[in-house]
Amino acid sequence: MYCCPECNRFFETDQEPTDKDQVFFCPHCNAAIMFYDAVELKKGSMIAGFRLIERLGEGGMGTVYLAEQVSIKRKVALKVLSEELVQKKESVDRFMKEVKTTARLEHPAIVAAIDAGDYRGIYFFAMSYVDGIDLETWLETRGRLTETRALKFVIRIAEALQYAWDKHRLLHRDIKPGNIMVDQHDEAFLLDMGIAQHFSETFERREETEGSPYYISPEQSYSAPMDWSSDLYSLGASLYHMVVGVPPYDAPDIMEIVKMHSSQPFPDPAKRNPQAPVSAGIVKLLRRMMGKSPQDRFASWEEFINAARDLLRQLSEGKTPHHFKTKRRHYYTKRLLLIGGTAAAVLAVIAMTVFLFVKARVEFEADAALKLAEDYLQRPDSNPNYAVSLFHHAIQDASAKLVSQEKLYRARAGLLLAEKAQKDELLRRDQFLLKYRKAAAVHSAASQAGDPREAVKKCREARQLTALLKPGTEEEFRRVEQLNKKIDILEKVSLSSQNSSQNPSR
Repeated sequence: MYCCPECNRFFETDQEPTDKDQVFFCPHCNAAIMFYDAVELKKGSMIAGFRLIERLGEGGMGTVYLAEQVSIKRKVALKVLSEELVQKKESVDRFMKEVKTTARLEHPAIVAAIDAGDYRGIYFFAMSYVDGIDLETWLETRGRLTETRALKFVIRIAEALQYAWDKHRLLHRDIKPGNIMVDQHDEAFLLDMGIAQHFSETFERREETEGSPYYISPEQSYSAPMDWSSDLYSLGASLYHMVVGVPPYDAPDIMEIVKMHSSQPFPDPAKRNPQAPVSAGIVKLLRRMMGKSPQDRFASWEEFINAARDLLRQLSEGKTPHHFKTKRRHYYTKRLLLIGGTAAAVLAVIAMTVFLFVKARVEFEADAALKLAEDYLQRPDSNPNYAVSLFHHAIQDASAKLVSQEKLYRARAGLLLAEKAQKDELLRRDQFLLKYRKAAAVHSAASQAGDPREAVKKCREARQLTALLKPGTEEEFRRVEQLNKKIDILEKVSLSSQNSSQNPSR
C-alpha cells in the first residue's frame, strides 16, 4: 500500500521495488513516482484515525508530525517510521521496541504513549504532544538559561530518569538539550526513548557508538558497559551547555569531540565562555556529575537530586559561595573608622579605585559582548536569528551607566543589520519556495500530459526553472536534487514513449 505524493491517495501495486530510483505510475492521476517518494505523507493525510497537521521534525528512525486524533479532537505527536527503514526487519523491530518501551513508562515528565500500529504498511506511533520548545532551540535562539531555571529543568528530568532506572532498569543513552522539551507552563519533559536500553543488555560491548557527541559519557564513547551514571554524565554536559552557553567540549572533528570526553579534564566554564559567569556551587555540581569515571560521580540518582535541590534553594535565597568582596568592604570600613586624620583621604582613594575598576569591568563586558555579536554577524554561515539574540545581549550590556554611548550606538546599528539579514533570509526562503513550487507544478503537469512530446517539453521547462533555484540550506539542496531526479526520469520515460510512437515497426 502506497500514498501518491501528487494526488495524496493510497493504492496497491504488485511491482517489486529493486532500487530507490525505480519508477511506477499512480493509478489515480498517472503521475510518475519514484518508489521511496511514494510513501511521503502530506498535510491532511489520515493514518488510523489521525489527521496530519504539519511536520515537526525528523530523527534517525522517522518523521514526527503534529496530528489530530479525530475521534476526540486531541493534538498528538505522531512518529512515522521512515519509508527506507520499513523494508528492514531490524528497523521495524527497533521502532516497535520504542513503542513498547514508552508504553511502559508512566511519569509526569515523560511523554505518554497513546496508540501505535501498522496502517496499510505505514508504521506509526502516537504520543502526547508537548506544545513548547526544546532546549537546543532555546539555546540557539534565546541564549543560555539562568542557573535556577536550568536546575529546575534538570531536577525534573533527573526524577524521570530515576523512575525509568528504579522501576524498569532503563537507560536513556541520548540525554541532550534537544531531547528536553519545555512547555508553555515552564515544565520540562523528556523525549525520545527510542534508543533506551535495558540494563541487562549493557554488559555487552556494542559495535556502534550511540548518543550525541557533545554530551556522550566517557564509557559510552568507547563502547564500555554503562549504567545509570552514564545518563547522569550526559545530563551534566547538558546542564553545562544550559548555564555556560556552549557545550563542554568542541572541535572541528566529531570523533575528536567524542574522545575529549574521556581524555580531557573538566573544562573551566570561565575559559569556555568568559561572558557567562557561573557560580561556584554550579561548577562543583557539574564537576561531580561529569566525573570521568562512574565512581567519581554521585552514588545514586537520589543523592544527586538532593544535592541539586539544596543548591537550587541556596541560589533562590541568594546565598552564593562568593563573599570576598563584601568581607573586603567591611574590612576597609573598620580600618577607616580606626584611622584618624587620614580616613577621608584613604576612603577617597579606595572609592576612586573601585569606581575605575567597576567602570573598566563593565566596559570590558560590554565590549566583549559587542565584539562577539559583530564577529558572528560577519561569519558566512551565521544564523540571523542567533545574531539578533547576540545584539540584544550587547545592547543590554551597553546600556549600563558607565559604558560609553558609542558602544550602545554600535550595538543598535548592529541589531538593525542583523534584523535586516533576518528579513532577507525569510524573503530568500519565500522566493525559493515560490520558484520551487512553480517548477514542481510544471513537473506535475508533465507527468499528467497525455502526449509524450508535451511531457518532454514540460520536463525541459521544469528543468530550466530548477536551474534558477538558489538553495541555501541542506534541506533545500535535497529538495531540488530530488525534483531534478524526478524530471530526468520522467523525461527519459516520455522520450522512450515518443520514439516508440514514431517508429512503430521497432
